[in-house]
Amino acid sequence: MTPYYKQIIPFLKEHGVANVFMDTDGDFRIIIPAALEAGIEGFLPIDVNAGVDIVAVRQTYPKLKFFGGFNKLSIIDGPEAIEAELERLTPVIQQGGCIICTDHQAAPDTTLENYRYYVRRLKETVAQYRNENVKIG
Repeated sequence: MTPYYKQIIPFLKEHGVANVFMDTDGDFRIIIPAALEAGIEGFLPIDVNAGVDIVAVRQTYPKLKFFGGFNKLSIIDGPEAIEAELERLTPVIQQGGCIICTDHQAAPDTTLENYRYYVRRLKETVAQYRNENVKIG
């Protein structure tokens, strides 16, 4: 795919595309070097349950951008697990260049109460590191 990306990405950039992401599923780490060489700037969705840890990936590739990275199974386990997941992701949240979310959607056993907690705490955490004053009710 690299030769094709090398043709299309300059076209996208010339036409105002700010960031070029590759849609992946599963563990994409093996293709990161080739993707970067081709001009890919980020990946989505990052699936924690496929073994991808964006904190570890970001240590190796500090400018790589992400959508995802939040373990959706932690939402099932409730506030304490959600807080632990937010703590785990703090280094990447602080660095920016990512939209922290689950990989696709909430897991089937997720309660509405836990999902609402996840959304509220994620918004608060991101706002904290952006120095935003957010009142989430």
